[in-house]
Amino acid sequence: MAIGTRRGIAGESETWWPSILWPSIAIAVLLAGVAGIVLYLLSIGSMTAALGAVIAGCLTAVVTVMGLVLQRQASWRAQMATDDANRRLRLEAAVKAASILTPTGGVAPDQASIGAALLALCDLGQAELAVALLGDTWHPPGAESDREHVFLAAPQSRTAAPASGKTADSKVSNATAILVIDKALSTESGQNAQVMAAEILCRRATALSSTSAVEWPGSLDGQWLPELPYIAKLYIMDGLITMTITHDADDLALSVVAARLYGVYDSEKGRGDAAIRVRRCASRMLDAVLPTLLARHWQRIMGRRRDAISIATLERAAHYAAEVDADTSTPVPGDLLEKLETDRFEKLRSWARGCTGAAIVEHRLASAG
Repeated sequence: MAIGTRRGIAGESETWWPSILWPSIAIAVLLAGVAGIVLYLLSIGSMTAALGAVIAGCLTAVVTVMGLVLQRQASWRAQMATDDANRRLRLEAAVKAASILTPTGGVAPDQASIGAALLALCDLGQAELAVALLGDTWHPPGAESDREHVFLAAPQSRTAAPASGKTADSKVSNATAILVIDKALSTESGQNAQVMAAEILCRRATALSSTSAVEWPGSLDGQWLPELPYIAKLYIMDGLITMTITHDADDLALSVVAARLYGVYDSEKGRGDAAIRVRRCASRMLDAVLPTLLARHWQRIMGRRRDAISIATLERAAHYAAEVDADTSTPVPGDLLEKLETDRFEKLRSWARGCTGAAIVEHRLASAG
């Protein structure tokens, strides 16, 4: 336990030095005042008055200090009691929310109830529990949940999952699951919850539509969370690529993946060696789709949650990986991750080449914005 703290009622460290600081200041001020009075009285030769002033000053200081200490102690105990009561209420609410997932009378709860319970757990500060339960309840059609790699293998099937993401086996809809994952990733839920959420997102990526705004976390849609754990970033990057290449290529999917990859590249700038690795990976994946983007003769691509990105800016971002590789002070690591990155690069480039540029059917105007 750090110096200057004491254990509170509920076991949390509470700072105690303010309760000593202010009384000490009060004592110093009072004693300084008393000393001034005594010196003045001595200077005029009144010993009896000086002694009386000392006694009165000391009594006043003692009473003042005792009052301040008692007030501080009472306030501290009241605050600790309030915090303890709030923690108990949150815990009871979390237990009640989790109990909604339990079948009652042999009848399983519906999707809406389960989704509401998971979101409530996130809001109650129980994101880790919510994500763990999500892994047990979210089984959308087409999801490849049997992968065991850190940087997961790309899917073999190119069959798109139904848009609703609902089956008899899945107890949570895709939209609700993404909301839970987004909360776990973007709030102070702890690294365990963030890594779990990223892994679940990656494992279920084949069941998600890359062109749907509700089937990808808003905090990652053209944006990024650079404070995430390194392994969580790898899971998310792989999930993004997997989700994209699972479905047929079209101009909208091409634009969306480019905007999301640029968000990763742009946000990882100047964050150290690990960030260079993630940024280089995003740059390589941008390089995989760049030739097809250039063939479109667009001036820019739209970002759903960010400003539009010019094609010239995307070109510079796509060339970053080559610049890093050419820098002899940062040699390209010859490891498994590098091999898997190359595999994703080839698959994404092959997917992009299959984008014929045919007219986009059944997409609303907002899809491109």
